[in-house]
Amino acid sequence: MNRLEKEILKTLLSEEKVSIYKLNKTLKANYPTVWRYVNKMERDGLIEISEKPDKRDTKLLSITDKGVATLLIEGDLTREELEKISNLFWSKTGWIKSLPPNERDLTLKFLAEVWADSLLNLRPKINLKYFDREWFREISLEENIKAFKKKEKEYRKTFEELGVWATEEEIEKRLEEFIEDLFEDLEA
Repeated sequence: MNRLEKEILKTLLSEEKVSIYKLNKTLKANYPTVWRYVNKMERDGLIEISEKPDKRDTKLLSITDKGVATLLIEGDLTREELEKISNLFWSKTGWIKSLPPNERDLTLKFLAEVWADSLLNLRPKINLKYFDREWFREISLEENIKAFKKKEKEYRKTFEELGVWATEEEIEKRLEEFIEDLFEDLEA
C-alpha cells in the first residue's frame, strides 16, 4: 500500500461518505491520480462508489470492511493515528455533540482508546488473502466488547464523578445498541 492509498483509506475511515471532489481537496493531490487510485481501490474491494441522492454526477466514496482490514494490516497505523481517526469520526455524531464539553472530551478520549485497542488487537487475526466480511464483523465486535470492558474499568471512577455513569445492565444494553448502530452505519 502506498502513501496515497493509505491517505485515501484514512480519510474515508474518518468520514461516512466523501465526494471525490472533497477527497481530492483533503489530499491536495492531482485529481486524475486520485480518481485512478479510487477506481483501482474499488476494483480491489477496498472502497465503494455510490451516486449522490440528488442524482447529480457526483460520486460518494466510503470504505468497506476489507478496506478497514487492509488499512489495519498494511497501513502501519499508530495508536495515535487510530485515536485521531476515532475522534474525527465520533465528534461528528449527534449524541457526542449534545454532551457538555467536559463529558464530551472524556467520552471522545474513552471511545478513541477503546477503538484503537480493538483495532490493534485485530491486526494479528486478519488474513487479507482469505478475507471474509462476516467473520471480520464478528471478530471486530468481540474485540470492541473486550476493549470496552477493559477501558470501562479504567474510566468508571471518572465517569461516576461526573455523574454520567450507568448501571451494569444499562451499560450492556447501551453497548449492544451502540454496536448494532455502528454496524448499521457501516452497512449504509
